[in-house]
Amino acid sequence: VCSSDLHWYSRYQVQLQYATTNPKWYLPHAFYARDAEFQDFTVKHIVLDTSLLLPVTGNDALYTSDLPTLNETLRPLEWLEKQLNDSIASSVDWIIVYGHHPMLSSSGSGDNIVLQELLLPLFIRYNVHLYVSGHEHDLQYLEKNISMVNDNSSYVLRQVISGSGSLVQFDYNSTYTNTVFHIADYGFAQLKLVSESILLRFVLYNGTIPFDRTIVTR
Repeated sequence: VCSSDLHWYSRYQVQLQYATTNPKWYLPHAFYARDAEFQDFTVKHIVLDTSLLLPVTGNDALYTSDLPTLNETLRPLEWLEKQLNDSIASSVDWIIVYGHHPMLSSSGSGDNIVLQELLLPLFIRYNVHLYVSGHEHDLQYLEKNISMVNDNSSYVLRQVISGSGSLVQFDYNSTYTNTVFHIADYGFAQLKLVSESILLRFVLYNGTIPFDRTIVTR
């Protein structure tokens, strides 16, 4: 489970307690990591509660009284960097980070600049392979190429948005330049990892697959 702003609307501590009684509701903490080891590759899954990294504004303030104060956001970033550093030290093959709020988006609220400023430097430094998010009620795959001035290298931020399991929004920005694929329909995202690549598939409610492509190779 990846915490969202909606979790904070409804007694977050109760949901943490529920995780101790239902093994399918895996939520040990707002920020946690899990290692997965397969026959010929390894994966580091890092889960972030992005609500704790963003300022509380507007009506959110009415429902998020349990949120820690904003001056506590530094420690999660330190924790994230430690997880990423440990991944490099142990030669993990794939690093995937999950967070409810997207950094890139062609719908809804658009790009989240605050989140980009907080996370992108770490993603670039440790070469995070994929960021998976929700929040927008559609299905998107996005890529943003970032050039480094210092050494003429580049980093590609690859991001999946899967947020249309029960609600669909129809506010797509057709001029958005980082979109690889977008569809406003009920469905979910499926990732298949092997030693040399990551495949992304979007599956709609009726079983059709409008997107099925290898998005990362190494």
